[in-house]
Amino acid sequence: MQLTGRPLLGSPDAPPAARRSSLSSAAYASAGLIVIVVIGAVALFGRGSDGAGRADAPINTACEPWDSVASDAVARLVADSSDTAARQLGDAVFRLRRARKNCRLGWVSLACQDYRAVLAGTAGLALASQCFSAVVAGAR
Repeated sequence: MQLTGRPLLGSPDAPPAARRSSLSSAAYASAGLIVIVVIGAVALFGRGSDGAGRADAPINTACEPWDSVASDAVARLVADSSDTAARQLGDAVFRLRRARKNCRLGWVSLACQDYRAVLAGTAGLALASQCFSAVVAGAR
């Protein structure tokens, strides 16, 4: 109980100035929370100004011959109507996209592994090893 007979600060009977200060602190807290969420979203989804992580960045020149051969192999899978080709297509597309991403990020050796897997699953191991040696020679 209050000894002075004044109403509590947050109650409706409190003077307007006291009620306003409690509302203002809640508004400031809400605004601060919104600012923190926006900063977190920008940090999470922002990639930086260099564009290294952007999807539209050009593919590394060391990967271009590989990408061309692997794209042709995936196109042959798309044109093939057999059940075997349909089973291989999902994996080939996944690996091709991951290889392109790794190339854009500069991770040529990781991209090499995915390009080899695409070619091994579609065109055979001989073609994969030829492409692999050509890309490694171009990367040096």
